[in-house]
Amino acid sequence: MRRVTTIRHIMAMTATTLLVTGCNPIGNGIGPTSLTITSPTTDPLTSRAAAYRCLPSQMNAALAFSDGSVGDFTSRVRWTSSDPAVVAVSNGDIPFPGASNSFYPRGTLVASNTLTGSAVISADFSGLSSSLNVDASVPTDFKVQLVDGISGTVSPIAGDSFRMAPGSSQDLTVTASLDGINQNVEAAATWSFDNGNPQIATIAPPSGVITTLGAGGPFVARATFPACGDSVTANINAVPATGIVIRPEFETNGQATDLIVPNREAFRIFADFGSGPEQDISLASVLVSSSEVVASVNTALGATSVVSAVTAGGPVTLNTTFAQINSPLTAPAVALTTVSGTLQSIAIEPATATVVAGSSDILTFHVIGTYADGRTQDLSRIANWISSDNGIATVSTGVGAPGQAVSTSRTLGVVTITANIPTATTVTAATAQLTTTTVSGSGPQ
Repeated sequence: MRRVTTIRHIMAMTATTLLVTGCNPIGNGIGPTSLTITSPTTDPLTSRAAAYRCLPSQMNAALAFSDGSVGDFTSRVRWTSSDPAVVAVSNGDIPFPGASNSFYPRGTLVASNTLTGSAVISADFSGLSSSLNVDASVPTDFKVQLVDGISGTVSPIAGDSFRMAPGSSQDLTVTASLDGINQNVEAAATWSFDNGNPQIATIAPPSGVITTLGAGGPFVARATFPACGDSVTANINAVPATGIVIRPEFETNGQATDLIVPNREAFRIFADFGSGPEQDISLASVLVSSSEVVASVNTALGATSVVSAVTAGGPVTLNTTFAQINSPLTAPAVALTTVSGTLQSIAIEPATATVVAGSSDILTFHVIGTYADGRTQDLSRIANWISSDNGIATVSTGVGAPGQAVSTSRTLGVVTITANIPTATTVTAATAQLTTTTVSGSGPQ
């Protein structure tokens, strides 16, 4: 399951129009007072925005009224560019490449594929106007990367080639450097196979999810950017796995560590090809507990490899099978014991951290609990996570991928990350500080 927050807003190809309620400029004295246009690519130090070649991005227009209300007027203002040859802006009149009778939404910035320079982008509505300086920029370092199905984190492909077991799926994404900021740019791409065989492997054009139905390859997976025709590729091979293995999140000397009630733990499942990198097939396998009363397996989408300690007991055995096409596989069972404990304190690690503002990089925080007998355990999967300012950075909560902080804009600031354990009777909460910085690393003073 893809973590939606790893797809950045600046690549959005659609605009949502919010209707202003309770604002009637005629008859009750309420009228528009100011118009402001913004772009998620605006540099907080220079107040200049960027438009990137191959990657159309969305501007927004906000109209303020005398009663203090504000409405999204992105689709109602008149957009203009001082130099559309360098940076054009759509009024619903710029054709979308390769699609008949399809146009970019109003407020979409489309940078030139050949020219560099700057343009002043303006919006006008009912006598009010607002402008923003926009620089045409060239993204660099395009890469196809693998997406972790549970956590949503991305990882590079070794040698631009990877293997998949028949009967499994793998999510691909594309990242690029935008003025030094690492970004997920897949929303602007369309996926296809150069030499595909639908009897062996398929790829979803909008998402880059590959599903293998047999053995074969190599196949060239290509992400094409319609706005400029450029593309980036990776090679896949559908190869039968020789075995599968269950790997506990918490291990001691290669064995599953006792799980403290009511904590949760992920038991990831990997396909082994005999040599080279393994493939995570957790979402394509079914984990089964020998005693759901003691240790239950989660059934939530994207978290089916997570086990909850229900009551103290065991050991229970955890088993899994993988319906590999033409060669089903069963993993060696893993033994798990669940135990009781009295939680004394919690702390978030790391206590302080930084992330580049506007990047799609994921920073994972962990809640570490200390118990009366001196034991410690990661409690991230049973914690509630809260960000003090979602306009700067969000943090995920839930069973599957908890504690993941992601910048939501290029705004510089300091966010307090809070985690609490709702099942605890004496421990309330712990906090950490996340600072968003510029590419050079300088943040708010």
